[in-house]
Amino acid sequence: MPQEERLGVLDRPFSIADVMKKLRNEDNTSASPDRLTYHHWRTVDPKTKTMKTIFNLCLQFKKIPLSWKETKTVLIPKKGVDLDIPGNWRPIALSNTLYKEDQLGDLTKCLTGRLTN
Repeated sequence: MPQEERLGVLDRPFSIADVMKKLRNEDNTSASPDRLTYHHWRTVDPKTKTMKTIFNLCLQFKKIPLSWKETKTVLIPKKGVDLDIPGNWRPIALSNTLYKEDQLGDLTKCLTGRLTN
């Protein structure tokens, strides 16, 4: 695929259907640094109009808020082991739900979906 065609695919605005399809398939994970879960987004924005607008603004201005790229790492203890040993804790990185790099969050999932189609 020529570079010009690929850019056109990425620049085209998202529809409500694009965003709703991705949000509907998300498991409700731990709260992110912005304290939001996918449950919150499905409750507050069930038709994904707000999310669609936010994603389209990111495309239009070719910018993603820096705060979306921030993660908070917390340690979770393993069960039934000596917690005084550092190796018995596992780190987990919490990212904002709108841009989860580790799980291809909503914006990145929408963009990836376009490229794979």
